[in-house]
Amino acid sequence: MRNLLINPYDPASARIDFERPFATPPKVVVFFNYIDLDKGHNWRLKTSATDIDVNGFTLNIETWADTVLNAAQAFWIACPAERKQIYSASVNTTDIRPWNLPQLQQSRAITFGNVKFPKNPSIFVALNSFDIDFRTNFRIKAYIDGVTTTGLVWHIDSWHDTILYSAGASIIAFA
Repeated sequence: MRNLLINPYDPASARIDFERPFATPPKVVVFFNYIDLDKGHNWRLKTSATDIDVNGFTLNIETWADTVLNAAQAFWIACPAERKQIYSASVNTTDIRPWNLPQLQQSRAITFGNVKFPKNPSIFVALNSFDIDFRTNFRIKAYIDGVTTTGLVWHIDSWHDTILYSAGASIIAFA
């Protein structure tokens, strides 16, 4: 796990080289741990991993429209793809509704696909994107419930007056 700090004067992507090459391209999960956005524009930010190979990947931090980014920091975790008891996914509220129909609460059940767990796995969840109206307070949470050996239910919620257009989270399930 490593981090990358981006500010408005640096490029919004950087090549990350692994300390040691993987045997096959790994699963890479990215998420935010520091955010500084201007309060006079909508808050829109996302991070992603692209160009993943055995030696590294490109870590991207992006904004869009009129968002003003002062700084953001993203962490990443790389796991061997062949590890049988690790499941990872990126989920988003746009998987269940369009961005232009904001709502406070959204959730969806997902399965772990081909990954089989002998008992309920431990879960890690963290935000990897959001689009929130700046005229209200920034309130957002991502959490998991309903964990079984075959799946879970993810939630991305806001509350009170927050206008949540969309948000995404990275999920890792592991034995």
